[in-house]
Amino acid sequence: MKIKINNLFFKYKNTDVLKNINLEIMKNKITAVSGVSGAGKSTLLLCLNRLYEEFEGAGVSGSIHSFLDNKWVDIFDRSVHLPWLRQKTGLVFQNPNPFPMSIEKNLLFPFRLLSAPKIESENLETEIINTLKKVHLYEEVKNRLKMPASSLSGGQQQRLSIARALIAKPEILMLDEPTSSLDPESEKKIEALLMELKKECTIIIVSHSQEQIQRISDHHIKIENKTASALY
Repeated sequence: MKIKINNLFFKYKNTDVLKNINLEIMKNKITAVSGVSGAGKSTLLLCLNRLYEEFEGAGVSGSIHSFLDNKWVDIFDRSVHLPWLRQKTGLVFQNPNPFPMSIEKNLLFPFRLLSAPKIESENLETEIINTLKKVHLYEEVKNRLKMPASSLSGGQQQRLSIARALIAKPEILMLDEPTSSLDPESEKKIEALLMELKKECTIIIVSHSQEQIQRISDHHIKIENKTASALY
């Protein structure tokens, strides 16, 4: 087990979004989260790395414990260092969001912002290459690392976004509808990539596609009427 969620309630500006969520997320598996638009799928991800704290009027109760750095961590413990937590629980958004800088600098950014593992400067290039290879992007961009990330196609930008999360060595990788804006060929590449990545990290993917869920998920959670149930 990687994550235990008990009696989780979430409100936004006095409106209930999630009610009495009780879930277990298994280690090195792909867990898909589905539900109608506005059901609270994305909110659940924001609870797992406390990103909800960036939104005024948000509040939670209950508990979330994650097994990180070989120990159980109370996510809502105010002493938990947020940059460390967000490095350990990487989040990739629905739309590709490369930063307005080069491909290379996008991958270096986590080392400036998060508590990412320190890497000696002479090893950074190797780390960048290895991470791009991991998302099957290196051969496509190896001669363009100094070029703006915005010059990449949508599918390439999404794989770069995943690489940017991976270079920080997360133990949990969360993805919010990561293929919804992509063409079928790019979608296939992302799905194949996630199947490979679950060997090294626990993956949680929000998806509206039942076909995608059936193709890649080990476990399926549905959020309905503000609560959640495990379908398998």
